[in-house]
Amino acid sequence: MHLQAFIGSLALSGVAVAFSDATPWILYSTASFPSTDSKQLQMSADVLQNTKEILSSCPTSHYVFATQPGMMSSDLQRNEGSDMPSLHRAVTLDDRIQGKYIVSEVVGDINAGNLVNFVKTACSQSGKAAIVEQVSLSQLPQEDRQDALLINDRALGERIGKENGHESFTVLFYATRPEPAYEAQFDEAVHQDLRRATQDIKNPEEKDNRPLFEKYQFFTPGVFMGLITAIVLSSILGVGIKALGSLEVSYGAFEKEMGPAAQKKQ
Repeated sequence: MHLQAFIGSLALSGVAVAFSDATPWILYSTASFPSTDSKQLQMSADVLQNTKEILSSCPTSHYVFATQPGMMSSDLQRNEGSDMPSLHRAVTLDDRIQGKYIVSEVVGDINAGNLVNFVKTACSQSGKAAIVEQVSLSQLPQEDRQDALLINDRALGERIGKENGHESFTVLFYATRPEPAYEAQFDEAVHQDLRRATQDIKNPEEKDNRPLFEKYQFFTPGVFMGLITAIVLSSILGVGIKALGSLEVSYGAFEKEMGPAAQKKQ
């Protein structure tokens, strides 16, 4: 089967082209199931309902749910599907595949967890053992999308290729909305404080003409007055000590009178 067969199933109608944010939905299985709505533009609620009707009987023993964030239908249409060769071969060239449900344009989001839990519950109620795998592929970048698709296709091929040994399996490949890019958020007050801090910085080349006591806050008037007082007191103390040092007393003033006059006084 040629590549065009697969691309034909994803061809956009004239109305679908208007939905640039719509995503593809590819479900295929080794089990056959009744035909479903073949419209290539469907709402997510309708696609989810049709998928649940297919999976409600737990048709196979192995399930692979593969999600590709940020993918659009145009990514599969480009290069006639050669950007994802493993997926293309599994859908078009694997003779084990008996049932397919492919929608090129799905409008709206679908929660993958709901389908996974639905399959587990359906198989449990049917008394069947089933293995359910979830494959989360890397988000597609804005540029070099073809290279990213090839890398993701190799990872997906390890789960859906013939060499995996599964004879009873169902694969659901669908796209999810791209995850929002992280943007750092800072408190506005921080920016204001930074602006105020930059405004307080003065040019070092400007001459500071402020008075002495305003320029040096640590040299307060009280300290200055204390220094003046200490200088005055030190001067007074110095004068006093110098005056005391200049006093002269004769040695004779302390000698005992020993003459006739002293005897008369006695």
